[in-house]
Amino acid sequence: MLLDIMGYHSQRDVLFLKITLLLPKLIPSAKRVLEQGLDVPGYGLKSYQCFETNIDFDTRYLLVQLYVKQDIV
Repeated sequence: MLLDIMGYHSQRDVLFLKITLLLPKLIPSAKRVLEQGLDVPGYGLKSYQCFETNIDFDTRYLLVQLYVKQDIV
């Protein structure tokens, strides 16, 4: 399980939902929808906290490539 520095809790595991978008310009809209809440049938209104949505797409891509090549993750 990958752990993010932001929101890290050493005593318990937390499930994360990873959403990948084809177009980076859709990230602010998706973040707004998730934080305002979704009406999920059977579960009611659920809102989600978003992580790493403020990082520029190009910078994020370069950082991921660096980490993967160095086996940090």
